[in-house]
Amino acid sequence: MKKEAKNLIGLGIIVLLLTIFCMVLIQEENHRTETKIFQIEANPYDVNINIIITQDTTLALKFAKLNTDSTVTIEDFRGAASVSLTGDGIPTIWFPSLTRSTRDIAKANHELMHMLFYITNRAGLSLNESTDEAFAYELDYLTLQLYKHIK
Repeated sequence: MKKEAKNLIGLGIIVLLLTIFCMVLIQEENHRTETKIFQIEANPYDVNINIIITQDTTLALKFAKLNTDSTVTIEDFRGAASVSLTGDGIPTIWFPSLTRSTRDIAKANHELMHMLFYITNRAGLSLNESTDEAFAYELDYLTLQLYKHIK
């Protein structure tokens, strides 16, 4: 009986470890494909920016159309990221994924720079020697706001 009990306990431990391992794999997969939608502020400018992070381009398209205008097409979601600026709605940035990797930070800053030009043009500012510091601070601010939401 003791040997059978030990075998059952050993089998139970193996089943438990396999279950935990599978749960970790599922959680990692969900984390990779998870959809995140949030807003960041573009202070001191009176603009909020929608951020959508999803690999589901159909969802991203619907979200952009809902929040910007109807001229956005699925082709706008074929690249590494996309910015939707037109219309009277809330400007939107889409990323299929976003991490704290150096490559993703560069990708985020690329898209945030497009957004920065959109925001400052609406405010009547253009990039030149007398405004470059304001642009640099705003890019820094937008990057920090975005990465508060990225683990």
